[in-house]
Amino acid sequence: MTEELSQDQIRSQLERILQSPQFCSAEKLRRFLSYVVERSIDGQAAHIKQYTIAVEALGYDEEFNPLEDSIIRIQARRVRWALDEYYHDQGLNDPVLIRLPKGTYAPLFLLNDGLTDPASKRAKDQTPLKDKPILDNPASIAVLPFEFQGDEMTEAYVAEALTDALTVGLSKFESLGVIAGRSTRQFKGSPKSIESIAQILGVRFILTGTIHKNAQRLRVAVQFTDARDEALLWAESMDRDITGSSIFATLDNITRYILTNVGDEHGMILQQLISEIDQKPLADLSCFDTAHLYHAYNTTVGKQQHLRIRDILEHIVAKKPLYALGWSHLAAVYGDVYSLEYAGVDEPLKKALFCAKKAVALDSRSQEGRANLALVRFLRQEHEEAVKEAERAIPINPYSAYVVSFCGFIIGLSGELQRGREIIDEIDAFKPNVPGWVRLIPFLDCLTQQDYHSALEEARRFRMPDEIAWDPICRATAAGHLGDTTVAANAYAELIDKFPEIGAHLDRSIRLYLHFDNWVDLVLTGLNQAEKSWASSTLAPEGKLMAKV
Repeated sequence: MTEELSQDQIRSQLERILQSPQFCSAEKLRRFLSYVVERSIDGQAAHIKQYTIAVEALGYDEEFNPLEDSIIRIQARRVRWALDEYYHDQGLNDPVLIRLPKGTYAPLFLLNDGLTDPASKRAKDQTPLKDKPILDNPASIAVLPFEFQGDEMTEAYVAEALTDALTVGLSKFESLGVIAGRSTRQFKGSPKSIESIAQILGVRFILTGTIHKNAQRLRVAVQFTDARDEALLWAESMDRDITGSSIFATLDNITRYILTNVGDEHGMILQQLISEIDQKPLADLSCFDTAHLYHAYNTTVGKQQHLRIRDILEHIVAKKPLYALGWSHLAAVYGDVYSLEYAGVDEPLKKALFCAKKAVALDSRSQEGRANLALVRFLRQEHEEAVKEAERAIPINPYSAYVVSFCGFIIGLSGELQRGREIIDEIDAFKPNVPGWVRLIPFLDCLTQQDYHSALEEARRFRMPDEIAWDPICRATAAGHLGDTTVAANAYAELIDKFPEIGAHLDRSIRLYLHFDNWVDLVLTGLNQAEKSWASSTLAPEGKLMAKV
């Protein structure tokens, strides 16, 4: 360690790096770098080995054998790559350089004099650190300390608990950049404006709020602000009676509600950003941009949207081959080629499986990586493995309404219909903005229970764009079973008019998602009834061929 640098200087630099987009959502990289830096500061650099990193930093068991498992060498390469990227961008003018030289796991600490490191030889007149955003992510957010207002100030810990819970919860979303709580505590009670605080922290969005506790009632008021123009994007006041219930259980419920609406992959941050990101040229898109575009694609799907997001994701993984989330999203997009019968990709399931496995290999704690591997396993009709992967994904971030609902979707379609519906309906209670296609599971559950009125209501919740055939398929099926000839005829007419290629081969198309004969038979029986309603209505042109169901 260089004598000119103090431990405080090195630790401050480490904190800057850990808050960067290269590290903030990559838990293993954070633990790896923190461990080797702290051991070196403590004078134990000679003891930093593959084995100690694996066991003491990354949580592997004591039987770990570095001769048989190369994971630490792989992680070291990822750390070096992430440090290089950091110092070529937002860390350009940082006062301290932290390097991990090849051939060793002990870091090197240097003063950044503009000459020592190649990255620092770029122009010194660039934006100074204090004015540079810490998080180079359009979806960057900070939770400011919530203010406590109550009769007993000894209970002010409630506000601190909610602030911490929201910060930790937001950090679990892979496409967000979140400022650590220790960096925001300095603004407790600060008179500074939202814009000023956001500029200091280097974030786009700010979450603030107050908690009022009076006897057995708790009121939480929350505001979500775009600091760029201080526009209030969302405000909510939540009143809870805590008589006979744990205050922490109540806080957990409130936390989940806020995170579902603000931080979720299809929450308000995405809604605010997507029109801006969508205008960027392909070459200018960052990893974070591509993640947000992928989530926007999931709300609409469609052939043209699919072609664009496929090009974007193929471009980003070629440019950033260690970007696990990009590989995960590309796996799902290749899966859509197969399940939605799009053209242009040979052996889409084979490519989807390769991408999904690579994503999980790069980051085994990626929730979306696990969920999309579950999707590919399901499409390959490996139902038991699909359920296992989906169940592994859920606890990684239980606050993600989209990913958890998606896991419920996969679990349900893999044969565990009741379990899948329980997951989806529990999330639905928080009114999330998730794609309507997850309602296929409650629809199937109602259908199998012969509750056709409820099945039709679930089918109407699909709200899918005109390019997805499952919307009219489900409405026609439920109405056919129900005997509602008007709804059945209209839905069937929509199906064969908009999707003639699917209407002519319904059995094949349905089986891409429904792998169990009893479900297929239920759908085809309802469609047969809908076809009869259509054929006897004024909607059927004379001589029109009926679909082969």
